[in-house]
Amino acid sequence: MDYFLLAGILWGTSPFGGVYGYGNVFELTRDTKGHLTETVLYSFTNGNDGGYPVDDDGPTADSAGNLYGTTAGGGAYGGGAVFKLMPSRNGWQESVLYSFTCGSDGCFPEASIVFDTAGNLYGTTWGGGPGGSGYGTVFELSPDSIGHWTETTLHVFTGGSDGAGSSASINLETYTARRVPAAPVLATSGRFMVVG
Repeated sequence: MDYFLLAGILWGTSPFGGVYGYGNVFELTRDTKGHLTETVLYSFTNGNDGGYPVDDDGPTADSAGNLYGTTAGGGAYGGGAVFKLMPSRNGWQESVLYSFTCGSDGCFPEASIVFDTAGNLYGTTWGGGPGGSGYGTVFELSPDSIGHWTETTLHVFTGGSDGAGSSASINLETYTARRVPAAPVLATSGRFMVVG
């Protein structure tokens, strides 16, 4: 299980179990006596909604309290998905931002995703990639003004010195050095890539 703590609420994912057996997203809250109560926010079906959430740092929250994460299975093509959970009066509503095709976009995301200051999401996939490389990718999801997300493959792992099969989260930092303009640095599995 993987966890994320914000405002005294602990959010996490479990890749197995849940109502349908394909994992869930849950929260733990503490009452005034210090007792923890678990609430299941969403159980995955391994259909279009995804299955087997594997967020190594737990789901990622935005400023509105929505939760974002990845599933290693399910989605429209069976290659995993990036999801959003939004709180509502009727509980949490799940939507899929992107389904991986296991083609040039990658396959089987198995790590948490991270936001940049512009609202783009970054993550890694364990497999897939252009030309059937199969060693995984680093991806970016960018929202448009009406809520649609576009996937861009930023790096394809070759299985050589750059690594393969990433199941680690991206660490997004600002990098500045002499004669190099500020650019986001993506770090995963001990490798650093300057993008932009």
